[in-house]
Amino acid sequence: MSDGGIREGVAATATPKRVERTNGTHTQDEPPDPIRMNQKELIKTVREVFESNPSVTTLHVCTDGQCFVSEHDARQHERHLARKGVVAMTRESVMDQAAPPSPPPPPPAEPRTAAGLGEHMELTDEKGEAAKVAVADLVKRALERSGLSVEDWNELEDSDRHGAIVAELELLQNEAHEAAAAGATKTKKGK
Repeated sequence: MSDGGIREGVAATATPKRVERTNGTHTQDEPPDPIRMNQKELIKTVREVFESNPSVTTLHVCTDGQCFVSEHDARQHERHLARKGVVAMTRESVMDQAAPPSPPPPPPAEPRTAAGLGEHMELTDEKGEAAKVAVADLVKRALERSGLSVEDWNELEDSDRHGAIVAELELLQNEAHEAAAAGATKTKKGK
């Protein structure tokens, strides 16, 4: 046994599975089905074997995913395989490969509006003049005021979201009326 944990001539895999031999007398660890092992799985398996055997610098890998320290032993094993082939893989070539990139994070969820609301709502001033306000802006304001996460906001009943959006429109309208009144007061004092 080498100090790396793999005995010369003995195959190692990182993800063995138990399978019954055809004669039924004993079981033996075997790697995943070679046809189903893609390049990514193979690199992962070889990387795991290298990580668990730090003194091994080269592995000879058969098409079924079995890893051998000795090329001779790999070739002997290969003779019993339907798919032939042995590839020498060095620790450096496998361990230096960049880890597969993580999938990009999902796009942030958009806060939902409520049924029946269009893209704009009308805001009227004290003179009765209307101005359009984007419903998306009202939704953002209502969401911020609620203190909920986007996910929790989206889980609200449609009627609750509708009420919060309308309430936000009313607050905005009151702010506009107060600002207009304050401006009128300043104008009167300034004369």
